[in-house]
Amino acid sequence: MNLPNSETWPNFLASQPSSQSVRAANKKTNSAQVLSHGKELFSSGKSSPITSNIKGILDNVNKLGKFTVKKLQLTLVFATSTKSLGCGHVFANGYYCFFSILMSFAIYPGTFDPVTNGHLDVLERASRIFDHVLVAISVDNSGKKNAFDCETRVKLVEENIGQFKNVSAEPFNGLLVDYAKSKGAKILVRGLRAVSDFEYEFQMAQMNRHLDAELETIFLMPNEKYFYTSSSLIKQVHLFGGRESGLVPENVSSALKKLAAEKSAS
Repeated sequence: MNLPNSETWPNFLASQPSSQSVRAANKKTNSAQVLSHGKELFSSGKSSPITSNIKGILDNVNKLGKFTVKKLQLTLVFATSTKSLGCGHVFANGYYCFFSILMSFAIYPGTFDPVTNGHLDVLERASRIFDHVLVAISVDNSGKKNAFDCETRVKLVEENIGQFKNVSAEPFNGLLVDYAKSKGAKILVRGLRAVSDFEYEFQMAQMNRHLDAELETIFLMPNEKYFYTSSSLIKQVHLFGGRESGLVPENVSSALKKLAAEKSAS
């Protein structure tokens, strides 16, 4: 074996693989071996903690009938030891299953009196999760005094959902659980801004669940700049203060100005 001398040493070093590249190559080889073993386990149909767990998840999803599995991505990550590989066996010390599940249909209910940028922020987030989101505008909410009639509220919403390809809007009357059942929906979407919202939303979600055990509520948090806003506060700013809030779409701002002018004239 010819050892490098002082002149050939730099070239010798340059020709050697770096420790980083060696680790990367070893990692790639080990990953390939482990993944191949994982595929054999999964395709063989043999009962194991891994295959049983995956089968259980899929069975629960199908049994509940709440989600439509559009795409399933499965990654198995095994922690192995040198002794295990040396003996010709691979033992899984841990694994992760990642499922990309695209849920099919949800209803985003509310009074939307009027629709705000906060509502649209929540709607955008929901549209990325579900195949189709139906914005359900309540015709009559006995707990609130509406500034706009239902037809106007529906129009204001519809004028702001053109950017979403999978969103529609319509009015509804009566109990939300009955409306959801008539639409075949199992998921309700609600925005949650702060702790002050939680108690009310918690009570509503529990009552809906009491009336229909199959109906679930998913809470989505809007951008933090909308945490302190609500339709009621925005109406006060526009109608009584005559000031722009910058928290509503342009068509809503114009509608509020028109409504403020009508109130001033009367």
